[in-house]
Amino acid sequence: MRRYKMIVIDDEEISADGVSMLVEQSGLAVDMDGVFYSSIEALKYLKENSIDIVITDISMPELSGLEMIEKMKEANSRSLFIILTGYGSLEYAKEAMRYGVRHFLLKPCSPSELKESISECMGERDSQAQERFLRLKEVIKRQILNQNIKNEENNILTASFQMLMYEERYYECIHGDLETILYDREYGFSNIKGTMIYYVDNTISILPGLKKIAKRHSRERIVIYYCDSGRELTVEEIFKQGRSMFAYGFYTDESCVIEAGKVGEEKELQNFQLELPFRKVTKLLEKNDFSEARDQFGKILKVCRERKVPPQRLLELTEKFCREWMKNFGEEAIQAGIVKEILTVSNSEKLKDVLDKVIQVLGQYKVGELADGKISENLNLIIERYYNISELSLKWISQNLLYLNPEYMGKVYQKETSQKFTSKLLEIRMKKAEEFIRDERRVSEVASLVGFENNPDYFGTQFKKVYGLTPSQYGKRLKMNKKNN
Repeated sequence: MRRYKMIVIDDEEISADGVSMLVEQSGLAVDMDGVFYSSIEALKYLKENSIDIVITDISMPELSGLEMIEKMKEANSRSLFIILTGYGSLEYAKEAMRYGVRHFLLKPCSPSELKESISECMGERDSQAQERFLRLKEVIKRQILNQNIKNEENNILTASFQMLMYEERYYECIHGDLETILYDREYGFSNIKGTMIYYVDNTISILPGLKKIAKRHSRERIVIYYCDSGRELTVEEIFKQGRSMFAYGFYTDESCVIEAGKVGEEKELQNFQLELPFRKVTKLLEKNDFSEARDQFGKILKVCRERKVPPQRLLELTEKFCREWMKNFGEEAIQAGIVKEILTVSNSEKLKDVLDKVIQVLGQYKVGELADGKISENLNLIIERYYNISELSLKWISQNLLYLNPEYMGKVYQKETSQKFTSKLLEIRMKKAEEFIRDERRVSEVASLVGFENNPDYFGTQFKKVYGLTPSQYGKRLKMNKKNN
């Protein structure tokens, strides 16, 4: 049930405090927001705060009750006034009614009379809000649908209110939670083109409540778009931008709230050359550096998330480059194979998995062909393909793949790369281990996945040398950071 904010104004402290006490004892859904003994201070407070009901005296030394009401009406205040005074003049009543005052009580009034007047004001306030939001709903809908708006209706759109949007398919999931945080607020909502739009009074920001809802429904990947009352965008622009942000769920693994003021400019997004980082992946693949290629694609996803690149654009570009990378397999293989999956993935994690498959296929193909290039290139391919085999060494490669002298391969590798083969193997294994830990795999499982199945203690020692923490400590820190964010 909605609660109503009220203040009492009377230069006689005993009278003001007495009325305040009667209100608090009335049992009505009213919160006493303040008791003022100065009409000047009360006027200042009313201009800075949204108050539903005001009980005021008429005769006050600084500013009379009627003068204060007049100034509030000039400021388009929606507050309702109850005049409680010792003056029973008909002229006062007529003057008060001229400003829309409908409740005029003589001192001393009974608790029942006061309660009745407050109850009637509460009903009037509800009717006002309902009428206002019905008009707002219609005008917002007409603007979004590019229908003509009358001049007088523009005032409704420029009024101060908050907006939030989300996809209609999540209505059953979060509408109940939204009602919980909006129960004591004036608000309305519409369903336009499969989008739920809520417009809420501007008394207090609903942003903290929205973030709690997103956290409660984190697994659903719901994107809630929020715009505060200080918006510079038109309602039509807000609607367009909000709908474009729904796609952001592709990049995140949990529900989130996106604020209008933190959305990048469309012009900036258009100028963003997404093909350039993909070209870097191509160069890395040409060098057979598959691990770095995976890392580079991870960076691409991060940048796309930060810039809120439309997922369809990312998917189309990924598919285009994967076709380019796999062209040696022939058109039939491309059409029937992994690349076809790209345009159907639903989130960035699945896209990364598909790309890993593509790179793995490329690695297997390269190892199968064993290009005539440098020995170090072939050894890097083998590391990428077989890093999970605990027996992997130059001797093992000599016996199973390249059939070259292991000492010779070691010397050539170090000469071509300025790095020992064993150092490169350990580097790749540690990178893979870190990725698996990020995926919340068990430490014992990770050790096995990166070739340390028979020596998990040694794995832990090497991991700590690289990352400064044991695998368990590293995993706990990741979880803590994720929880704090």
